[in-house]
Amino acid sequence: MSCRELVELVTDYWDDALSPEDRARFEAHLAECDACATYVEQMRATVGVVEAAGAADPPPALMDAFRNWKRRL
Repeated sequence: MSCRELVELVTDYWDDALSPEDRARFEAHLAECDACATYVEQMRATVGVVEAAGAADPPPALMDAFRNWKRRL
């Protein structure tokens, strides 16, 4: 799995929407790529800050931005 593919799949990973094969590939990449592991942890921290600010779930616009970032390229 490339770094770019991991970024595209991070919300599906969090939503437990990946196939078992894709989840295994995702987690294998995280175990080998410090940059992607840092990215995922930074995104997790961002979501945590939003939740701590009083929102039960991250704002849909934030999650949509993560899911749809490739469309804007």
